Amino acid sequence: MFSKAIGGLVMLIHSDGTTRSTDTPTGTPRKVVSVLGDVVTLDGAVFADADGSGLGDEMYLVYYEPTTLVAIDNPQTGLVGSFAITGHGSFCARSIGVNLTNDHEAANYCYGTDSLSAPYFIPANRMTAEITFEANWDEKMLALFNSVQSFEGKELTIVLGDAAGRRLQIDIPKAFFQIPSVAIPDTGSVPVSFSGNAYQTSIDAADELSVHYK
Repeated sequence: MFSKAIGGLVMLIHSDGTTRSTDTPTGTPRKVVSVLGDVVTLDGAVFADADGSGLGDEMYLVYYEPTTLVAIDNPQTGLVGSFAITGHGSFCARSIGVNLTNDHEAANYCYGTDSLSAPYFIPANRMTAEITFEANWDEKMLALFNSVQSFEGKELTIVLGDAAGRRLQIDIPKAFFQIPSVAIPDTGSVPVSFSGNAYQTSIDAADELSVHYK
């Protein structure tokens, strides 16, 4: 139940709910090492402020939240990141979407039972990975638009988070996009929306999309 908490970044605050403990000042979160019942073990030095010696001032353990925008480089707390297409460089995307559909049928049709029957899932259609993104029209977008019309596969890299070891990365080695329509407004920017699907690089490669922390 608590396995996902291991390695999480946390901080200690005083009972007023806003004052940080000097044991976890801004920019210096602690990491959860283990959780055993109601005992949470953190890494770092022995507590000096939150050692239990305070007179009636209880401490609370909460998830880490930086106080300055510069410090927001964590996948869970910020939007620092990048979006790049190999051969076209980085794009200033207005939005990015990844939608995975694993079309399996749950085998729960056995009369008189309240659980699944083996085999528990029956494949229906192949897994699909739909990729969408929107960016403003510029020279790079024109080059991408032309290559999409030539039905060229694209390699995408989506990064959420900035600091090494604290970012989520999505790699898509081969995506094909539909040719988008471009509407030219009277004023302002020209947003263009691309929609397509990720495919494996070869038969049985099963590498349409990979998600990992780096």
